[in-house]
Amino acid sequence: MSIMGLFDIGRSGIFANQLALRVTSNNIANVNTPGYSRQDAIMKVASPVELNGKHLGRGVGDVEIRRSFDSFVFLQILGQRTSYGSAYSLESGLSQVEQIFNEVQGFGLSGFMEEYFNAWQDLATNPEESAQRSTLLTKAQAFVNAAKQIESDLVRNVKFVNDEIGDTVDQINVITKNIATINGKIIGIEAGGAETANVFRDDREELMKNLSELVDYDWSEASDGSVTIVAGRRSIVAGITSYDLSTSINLEGDRDVYNGGVKATSFFQSGQLGGLISLRDNIKTNPLFSLRKLTASITKETNVLHYAGYGLDSSTNNDFFSPLELYTMKSVSGTSSTADITLATIPVATRSSLTLDEYDINLTTATAYEVVNRQTGATVTTGTYNPSGTTITFEGIQVAISGTAVANDSFFISPLQNAVQNFSVSVTDNQTIAASSSLTTLPGDNTNALNIINKNGSKISDLNSSTFNDYYAGIVSTVGSLSQAASDSLSFEENLLFELNNRRESVSGVSLDEEAANLIRFQRAFEAGARIIKLTDELLETIINL
Repeated sequence: MSIMGLFDIGRSGIFANQLALRVTSNNIANVNTPGYSRQDAIMKVASPVELNGKHLGRGVGDVEIRRSFDSFVFLQILGQRTSYGSAYSLESGLSQVEQIFNEVQGFGLSGFMEEYFNAWQDLATNPEESAQRSTLLTKAQAFVNAAKQIESDLVRNVKFVNDEIGDTVDQINVITKNIATINGKIIGIEAGGAETANVFRDDREELMKNLSELVDYDWSEASDGSVTIVAGRRSIVAGITSYDLSTSINLEGDRDVYNGGVKATSFFQSGQLGGLISLRDNIKTNPLFSLRKLTASITKETNVLHYAGYGLDSSTNNDFFSPLELYTMKSVSGTSSTADITLATIPVATRSSLTLDEYDINLTTATAYEVVNRQTGATVTTGTYNPSGTTITFEGIQVAISGTAVANDSFFISPLQNAVQNFSVSVTDNQTIAASSSLTTLPGDNTNALNIINKNGSKISDLNSSTFNDYYAGIVSTVGSLSQAASDSLSFEENLLFELNNRRESVSGVSLDEEAANLIRFQRAFEAGARIIKLTDELLETIINL
């Protein structure tokens, strides 16, 4: 190696340490940048040269800029953020539902229900007094208003959750587009394997973490550095292409999620999206359904007794509350189906046998049907369908279906869907309140009023053999338990995510103390390289002057 080789060695040292200083400075500048992974300048010895049988070094060769990254910790954070997103959605939603019932502060439905039955007790004490009768109507109306308000708040919460599902899907689509764009940049930079796109990989992994909080997904990395992301059993990112999720309102008014035009709602079970779907179903199947069933049961039991009693004006066959009506919804399997169902009021003669469950009438073929209890899953009855008109009677319900049916047509039947919406006091004249059970014992007979009062303490078969008060207490208790469980789960997931983020920081985070030491180290090495060149220049000048 000639003396000129010393220039190459000094130059390589200057350039390598200059690059290392840039990397260190970049680390310091990004100490507070979310998702940034510390970078290290890894210097490699240049290939040696042979001189007089000896292999002598030629300074610094290639300098690799390596990202401090732990793939295992990254995978753990992705999974944990998915769990955290689900817990967050459930906790925030269920805490609001708990506040709707407001039993802790004494403004819940139980107080209004108690005052309603107490008013019946006062009427039984003085069945002929107009004041007690007017008070009963007032308390009944207050009870009705309270039930309607709670249902309205629950329905509003369901609508809010449906809106949140749509917003979450929009956020997912924005993130997947950005991931696909970054995939293209990584492919371009890493083509040939000469360089690693550290900055873009940090950006993509931060997006993937944000995405995991919104939705549960599987992912894999291709040999070109791009990632493929699968959610809802279909790809939402594949290379440089993203595929949007979409939503649509179904017949029940809920927002379903579609992936590639295929309904995928049931496939999303974690992340904020899965948490919102679970929250919506929880509200509808627990407090909302139970509130409607309680209201329907009070309506049914009161009306059955009141209808058979007598008022002070000798009137009879009067309902105290507006009678229950059937809610129907059809779901046809094709455009050729013209089958339709006739909405009907529940016949007076069958009120007492009404089970207050919900049902699906399914056309198994174009000429055969089955009735399935939606709550128990049991088949209630089967029969032959006639397009000219078929009357189906089961468990206190009577409906008529007609028209050309197609196999898999379905009709939803519910005495509960509008139970609270239609809940109202039917009696307008307090003289028609049927406190008496016999026309001959007027005006002082209170037997019918006592029968209605006794229903309040009786075990009602429609309510799983619970009393009205116990059933409502069960609703409140269930909501409270779900809310508390969601709160505990959120705290657990939050703490675990905090620990994982700390673990990531220990691997990928920037330490200002370490970087300050690196600045001094690389500065000294840079100065030493410059000194080599200066010294070599002096030696060369000496040789020239010989």
